[in-house]
Amino acid sequence: MLNECLLIRDFSSGGSNLLAWMGVGIQFLLFTVFYWQFGRQQWSAEKMPASNLLMWPFVLTAVVYVLVLFSLRTVSPFSDPNLRLMAPFTYCFLTAGLLWVSEWPACWQKNLRPYWLLLLLCSWLQLLPQHDLLQRISLLLE
Repeated sequence: MLNECLLIRDFSSGGSNLLAWMGVGIQFLLFTVFYWQFGRQQWSAEKMPASNLLMWPFVLTAVVYVLVLFSLRTVSPFSDPNLRLMAPFTYCFLTAGLLWVSEWPACWQKNLRPYWLLLLLCSWLQLLPQHDLLQRISLLLE
């Protein structure tokens, strides 16, 4: 379940998790800077973004899916929750978040763009091979 909170790189059960720890650090740094930058601004009642009505079915679907998934997991011994089984939850939850952000004022959305782009670029860490990474990097440098 904690892997679903990582937007950059997931932890694997075997082998080195160096890239996953780098991803945790980058994601923590990004969210800290984001919170520091946007937390200083005061939300007034008229500026507070309204929740999109389409957002709530996505949140409800995500919550019900996770509850059913873990309820079935306790009763029936099928495979552990992995990326494939958790993908519908993550998709619904992130879509609800994007719908909520779409209601923000345009100036806030413009300030949010660099964070989204940096998260997207860092998420490409998922494509790097986990095993023998240092050996492959040394081969490239030679």
